[in-house]
Amino acid sequence: MSLSRFVWLFGGATGVVVASAVGLSACSSSSSNPGTVDSGMAAMGDTGTSADTGEVADSGSASDTSTAADTGGSSGDSGGTCENPPSLFAETAPGVYCPFSAADGGSNVTCAAGQHCCETPSGSSSPSTCVAMGTACPVTGSIDWQCEEAIDCTVTGAAGPICCGNGSPMSVSSCGNTWTEWTGFTGTTCATSCPNPGFVVCEKTADCTGDAGTTCSPSKSNGNDFGYCAP
Repeated sequence: MSLSRFVWLFGGATGVVVASAVGLSACSSSSSNPGTVDSGMAAMGDTGTSADTGEVADSGSASDTSTAADTGGSSGDSGGTCENPPSLFAETAPGVYCPFSAADGGSNVTCAAGQHCCETPSGSSSPSTCVAMGTACPVTGSIDWQCEEAIDCTVTGAAGPICCGNGSPMSVSSCGNTWTEWTGFTGTTCATSCPNPGFVVCEKTADCTGDAGTTCSPSKSNGNDFGYCAP
């Protein structure tokens, strides 16, 4: 098991996030970082002591920029430790960032174009991995990242040009910053239109052209920063 995933697994004990359910409209209105794994998955977050720097992988996709544990909707700031708000990381070429894919001492990877990232559940001894589009994730319960913006849906095997996410939005605050995270998040997928409930996943406002009147706003889920199209 990688050090980054170990830290992430146990950071929840000193959680610093306050979350409350909020209403939100998007595509029909992306990201589980309720700082936790949603829908029966264990809490996921950073401890505030790890070297989590919001690194940008090869394609420009973001990693989680948290510096404190995400508790998925409870608590305030604790012990003076703040969690960083999410950021947008526009890609220049297809390929999704794969959270918790690093081998011990290494860096997380960005999947090649035509691959999706299978983020293994917390507690798994296997790191996250990239597999060919259309191939099922090898570990049951994995978060399936097929895309992080529209450019990832231009590859062969994609089911449509729009990147869609799922889950219910909630507001999270830390040290004066407030952002959106998601409960019930299971991943992202390419589609011709986003289902309801669902939302358009983006890294820049140009990804929201099919969702009139919206802009790309940063959010996070399950160890990853990404945007969603919101009014």
